[in-house]
Amino acid sequence: MKILIGTGASEPERCTAKCLIQAFKDNGHEVCVAGPVYGRNDIGIPAADAVDIDVPDKPYPERYTYKEILDKCPWTPDFILQIEPHFYFTGDKPKDIPSFYWVLDPHRGGIGHRDMALEGSFNAIFLSQPFFVPSYAMHKLKVFWLAQAFDEKRIQYDPDIKPECDIAFVGETGIHEDLLVFDKYDSDGFFFTDKLPDQIILSSEQREYAERAQLLGYLTEDFDIRIYQKNVGGYSKIIQKGEVGFNRSLFMDINLRLFEIIACKRLLVTDIVPHLDMLLNPGEHFVPYGQFGFDPFNSNFRLDYEQLKEAVDFSLNNVGRDVIAQQGYNEVMMNHTYKRRAEQMVTIIEKEISENTNPI
Repeated sequence: MKILIGTGASEPERCTAKCLIQAFKDNGHEVCVAGPVYGRNDIGIPAADAVDIDVPDKPYPERYTYKEILDKCPWTPDFILQIEPHFYFTGDKPKDIPSFYWVLDPHRGGIGHRDMALEGSFNAIFLSQPFFVPSYAMHKLKVFWLAQAFDEKRIQYDPDIKPECDIAFVGETGIHEDLLVFDKYDSDGFFFTDKLPDQIILSSEQREYAERAQLLGYLTEDFDIRIYQKNVGGYSKIIQKGEVGFNRSLFMDINLRLFEIIACKRLLVTDIVPHLDMLLNPGEHFVPYGQFGFDPFNSNFRLDYEQLKEAVDFSLNNVGRDVIAQQGYNEVMMNHTYKRRAEQMVTIIEKEISENTNPI
């Protein structure tokens, strides 16, 4: 199929949009990418940020009419796919070209993403977080749940990597970066810390980051845990330096880390995320712990940690740990790659086209 994709062109190389674009190409589809390139300079545009249709920057929120994009497309697409967040299509859309929108972070974009969906004349919407489906459907938008996935090229299991600690965590801690001192380095030269500051000061007021930061602090007291610099290279290698993997969701979201840890063939320990059991089976593919949702600076929050501690203890000492890790690995390799998401999306879209669904 011929697919016209609209997305922010200067997104990170391994962002979901670029992973999905590559997956479409790997699956044999012809793709044309349209979007604004930010941060232009005399050096030129990095190959990873190149697009087929470079459109001019506009004030946020950036609106581009279907016509101004389609006029620059080298062929008539079978369908148009917009992947948030930087800009979106508006105006009259050709009736014979269906258009779709994948909202990756509805829990962060709030009603702004929903309003884009209402304005874009899309035939259907894909949402990465299922608990937002009703808020879109109540506006008579046709909605499908399609969770994010992991990048097979970035996340790869290496049997030669031996664990060096109980848990290796890399990602958002929520703690102000100036307070984190990465004063140790591992066997591959990656910097990390094994303790958090006595007073946790957050870089954001969001409660979910506070919960994650406090739990990480508790873990460092009871386990051999390393906290690595964010945005460091060798992400999958770092994950595999731990015996097990830890996740605390933000906004109760089904995030990338869930799949990435399992794809590294490490046993995932995660809070109970709504609808996750529709993708992965607790006890078979990962180990869950409870989330009570108390203020992390209230003593009652220790209840959350006691659940987490028991789950980590179980995971580290369970003779069946490798079996669960292997079962999870098999599941995500089969059903939760971007290649699989591209296949699922095209199947849904082909059905929509065959039924000749009218635009909203």
